[in-house]
Amino acid sequence: MFGKNRLPKSKVTSNRATAKFRRKRAGKKLFSSIKIQKRKTKLVFANIVAQTLRNKIVRILIIGIVLALLILGGRYFIFSDRFDIKNIQIEGCEQLQTSLLDDKLAYLYGVNIFLVRSSTLKGNVVTLSPYIKDLKVEKHLPDTVYINIIERKPSLVWVNLSGAYLVDQEGTVLRMVLDYEDLVLDQEDIDLLKGYGDLSAVEEEKPAEKKKSSEEEVEKEELTNKEKQKIIEEGRKEVVSRVDQFWGKNLKNLGDEYKAYPFVYNYVPKSYMVLDNIDLSLMKSSRTVINLDLKGEVVLRYVWESEYRFVLYLKDDRKIIFSTRRELEEQIYDLDVFLADLKAKDKKFQYIDLSSEIIVYEFEE
Repeated sequence: MFGKNRLPKSKVTSNRATAKFRRKRAGKKLFSSIKIQKRKTKLVFANIVAQTLRNKIVRILIIGIVLALLILGGRYFIFSDRFDIKNIQIEGCEQLQTSLLDDKLAYLYGVNIFLVRSSTLKGNVVTLSPYIKDLKVEKHLPDTVYINIIERKPSLVWVNLSGAYLVDQEGTVLRMVLDYEDLVLDQEDIDLLKGYGDLSAVEEEKPAEKKKSSEEEVEKEELTNKEKQKIIEEGRKEVVSRVDQFWGKNLKNLGDEYKAYPFVYNYVPKSYMVLDNIDLSLMKSSRTVINLDLKGEVVLRYVWESEYRFVLYLKDDRKIIFSTRRELEEQIYDLDVFLADLKAKDKKFQYIDLSSEIIVYEFEE
């Protein structure tokens, strides 16, 4: 029974041969597929290299074409008459005469618009006049340049013991409108002008022959502080009178074009050059006070008697005193309230001192 189920020998051998053949064939197929894959890889790499070379060549060609166009275009833009400047438009001049700029900028006509540097042009123009604060340059193709001038605006005339100066709102000196020799004042005169009179000095100046040996007699001769203050004030009035005469003598020759501006006076013998700066804080305070509504009061003169004391001299020898040692806004508020109260009571003041929180004033008799 066992022998009946065994396969024939020839058939077993045939099956083994078939399996071996299949393995061999499968190996050949695998080897062939590997070779094919390698060949494909080589082809892909070769294609990539070729594509890269082609791309580089294309890029080089493109760059070359662009450069050639730029060179040709640049030559056209630079050497073509179409882009030569033919029009120069100047705007913003109110204080400044445009003829001054026309002469200075005449060299630009015929110059290629692309060769003009705005920064260089700006530097050349700003130095022409102190009235030119800044400017803006715009190029409009093909042949027009627009120049917008930003001017310094005259604000007031600053007068001191050395001269008179036209200045803008920032205190920049635009022009010396009047030059004169300094008024010679000694230190005592300057102290009197600034309100720093020395009470003790008044007694020292008393004639020696009036001094008594007796202590009782000295006490009788001794001046009270009020009397001393009166003497100092009289001395100050004498110095102020001299200064006023000095200013009046010199300022009478001032041109009419300057008389439309407010005049601010200062008891300082200091000279300024064009484009020098006067103290900005003094300028701001001056402008603020000048623009105040004083309820009909007419100011004859604005005077900085010192760096701390700003006085408005009104008609009938009346005055209003401001101080930089107190907030200006507070002083202006107090003045508004005070003037409104006086108007309601139908009274007039002789002087108002706003330099402290306690307002010092005196009514007209």
